[in-house]
Amino acid sequence: MEGVAMKAHFHAGWKHFWKQIFRVLRNPIFFVLTIIGNFTLLLCTGAFYFLERDVNPNVHSFFDSFWWAIITMTTVGYGDIIPVTILGRIITVVLIFTGSVLFLSFIALLASAFVELEFNELEAEVDRLRKDVHRLTEKKF
Repeated sequence: MEGVAMKAHFHAGWKHFWKQIFRVLRNPIFFVLTIIGNFTLLLCTGAFYFLERDVNPNVHSFFDSFWWAIITMTTVGYGDIIPVTILGRIITVVLIFTGSVLFLSFIALLASAFVELEFNELEAEVDRLRKDVHRLTEKKF
């Protein structure tokens, strides 16, 4: 019997989890962050390619620059492609900061969705308790 209750509790938890994930995905802020992130990624990829293609021995194609941009934006930094020009290094710094800020913004958006869910549940519980207290204080003994 205990396993059935645990399974039901686990199922309810996952249901709430996915509900909040889909809620975040429908959030306009998520959409704006995604557009900004993709635009920044593509802009920096193009700029890096045009600045580094003739002077950087590791940049042979646009895909190399795209690989560099993804690795830089996610702050993984393999080191297989590094900028050699001053402007390439400036673009790298911009991409590192932008990637970090976007990542933290996505995490904050997700965290706020879960906090809001908990807050709404607590608010419903407080309302229920208020009604109970009000009902009990109205009774005459």
